[in-house]
Amino acid sequence: MFPVRCIMGPLIQQVCLLTFLILFNACSSVADKQLVVPPDPVVTSAGHEVILPCHLSPQTSAVDMEIRWFKEGEFASPLYLYLGGKVTEGKGYEGRVSVFTQELEKGNISLLLNNVMASERGIYKCHASYMDWIQERPVVLQVKQQGSVPRISMRKHHRVFIQLSCSSENWYPEPHMLWTDSSGKEITSAETERPKQKEGGVLYSITSHMRIGMDQLEGVTCMVISQNQGTKMESKLQMTEEFYMSSLPDRVYISAFMIPVFLGLLCITASVLSLIHQRRVVRERLKPLDDMNTKLKAMDQELIKKTEELTYKDKLMGITETIPDSVWSLMVDHAVDVTFDPDTAHLRLSFFDDNKSLKFGELNEKKDCENFKEKGKGSSSMKFKEENKDDTGHFEGKPTENSMLNVSGKDKDKKTTGLFNRMMKKGQIKEGTLKVEEVCKEEATENLEGKCKVTKMRFNQNTCVLGMEGYDKGTHYWEVDLGKKSQWSVGIAQETEKRDNIQMYPDTGFWSICYKDKKLKTVEQASTFLPIELTPEKLGVFMDYEGGQITFFNVEKKCHIHSFYGMFTEKLYPFFGPLFDCEEELKISPVVKRDKPSTSKNC
Repeated sequence: MFPVRCIMGPLIQQVCLLTFLILFNACSSVADKQLVVPPDPVVTSAGHEVILPCHLSPQTSAVDMEIRWFKEGEFASPLYLYLGGKVTEGKGYEGRVSVFTQELEKGNISLLLNNVMASERGIYKCHASYMDWIQERPVVLQVKQQGSVPRISMRKHHRVFIQLSCSSENWYPEPHMLWTDSSGKEITSAETERPKQKEGGVLYSITSHMRIGMDQLEGVTCMVISQNQGTKMESKLQMTEEFYMSSLPDRVYISAFMIPVFLGLLCITASVLSLIHQRRVVRERLKPLDDMNTKLKAMDQELIKKTEELTYKDKLMGITETIPDSVWSLMVDHAVDVTFDPDTAHLRLSFFDDNKSLKFGELNEKKDCENFKEKGKGSSSMKFKEENKDDTGHFEGKPTENSMLNVSGKDKDKKTTGLFNRMMKKGQIKEGTLKVEEVCKEEATENLEGKCKVTKMRFNQNTCVLGMEGYDKGTHYWEVDLGKKSQWSVGIAQETEKRDNIQMYPDTGFWSICYKDKKLKTVEQASTFLPIELTPEKLGVFMDYEGGQITFFNVEKKCHIHSFYGMFTEKLYPFFGPLFDCEEELKISPVVKRDKPSTSKNC
């Protein structure tokens, strides 16, 4: 027995080792395999059979594998299952699905699907597994179905035209319908409805309507085309001129409908006349009540009007009481000193009080600029000569005693002293004679050149002006004295190179409100009309750069008027204008700051 054991021991070990090597080789060979499916959709027609390709690469036997075909998301309900040599067909697919059994040895696990229906379009999964190796790949199936031949019917018949309708059913995917004339040219006047699906179905039906006239006697064609242009069906219709000109429908209409209609109209007329007479009698009897009802309605309207006025005033009072003194004081703490910038002002605007006030200038200033541009410097110097006759004493460039500087100090006229100093600087004293006229000409030319100079900073078309200082951060507040002017426009403008030929709206960097024609409103494309009771005599402007807010206040009533909101990226300047016929002065008002309450305690 001992020798037998010695012999059997190595033999068992060899069998176990061989079995392990076979299984390991089988697993490793399967692990290197891949499922291969087509990258493009598989296309077929309804009622036909289709193969959903799927195979193993490299070629490997699939006889001992689990093969499962299922629609995406329905793993537990496969339409075909091959497991251990046993086949299971899914519900609704009995007798319609199979694999090529003889091809399993070669790794071909493609699915054959017979009698395909349009509803079976979608994504299918090819699933194969063996021991620890599992793979699945998607195969897209597209199903198309050719619908019925289009049917042409007549909807309406007229002596000179016919209304036609064309329809076709049971298409997939959505079809397209069009009409063509005898030459094959599309008739664009047709009205085609959107393809429709029956409730719970997948097939489409489509309908189109068109009007055919006597100029289309040679006929028309209704054509249905599938979405991929692969299928086309059409129907033709031809008619004769006699068909159009037939008057039979008109005669039938007259004989069958006109007489009853006439009798009906006669009865209706008699009934209406009787009702009118009865209403007239009743109206005469109810006239006193109607008068009383009219008076009551007038009283009701008056009461409603007064109620609305009281409600509006209550709301307005609520608005004016919304800003307490504590909040107002915090806002006023951000007050800044604002002055007008003459370099940005329109030429018709004149400034006073250290550039704190402005109003319209004389029109002759504009004419002087035009003359200066056309004729050169001579015209401006002549104008200066006439304006300074007293300084020159009417002599040809030679001053009189009144124009000479009183060296002893007895006559210290400011105008003459300034003129003498300018001549001293220019070296115009020669042998006791002052060349006054030449100095006057040069001074007038320099002043007029500066005033008439057109720059990018200046508003040359709109009568506007900016503040001297701009702001690109922080919060700032200033006040403008408007008085009782009939027109004004005040706000904020961003720094920009283009200041003419633009609409001064928030979109272009101008945020302002204006008062004109007894109306207070915002200046924007769709203006907001503000309550006229809020029209200020002194306007407060508050700007929060980082907060993106510009707010206007009625300083006397301490109430909010309007706010603009946005995001600022450029420097912002106080903005005034456009101003029209601003004969009264518009002033920058100093901000009155309230004394803060003392926090110390009295003894």
